[in-house]
Amino acid sequence: MIDAKVKIHCTDNGKDVEAHVLNYKPRAFLEVAFQTLKIRMVYKENTKAFVGSLGGREFVIREEALPGERKEYKR
Repeated sequence: MIDAKVKIHCTDNGKDVEAHVLNYKPRAFLEVAFQTLKIRMVYKENTKAFVGSLGGREFVIREEALPGERKEYKR
């Protein structure tokens, strides 16, 4: 899932922006790059979403909106 494209939602202006996944740990945190900026998002159990802020704006992505993990090929 690293380097996958995801759409994150800005709750302040209601727009969706496309970002690249830099780092991900299930149900813990998600780091995405938006243009040249990095946003670290933490998992909120009660909403089942990752939430982060940048420049005074809040960004959210639901857990089910993330692409699935690819299984490594094993012989």
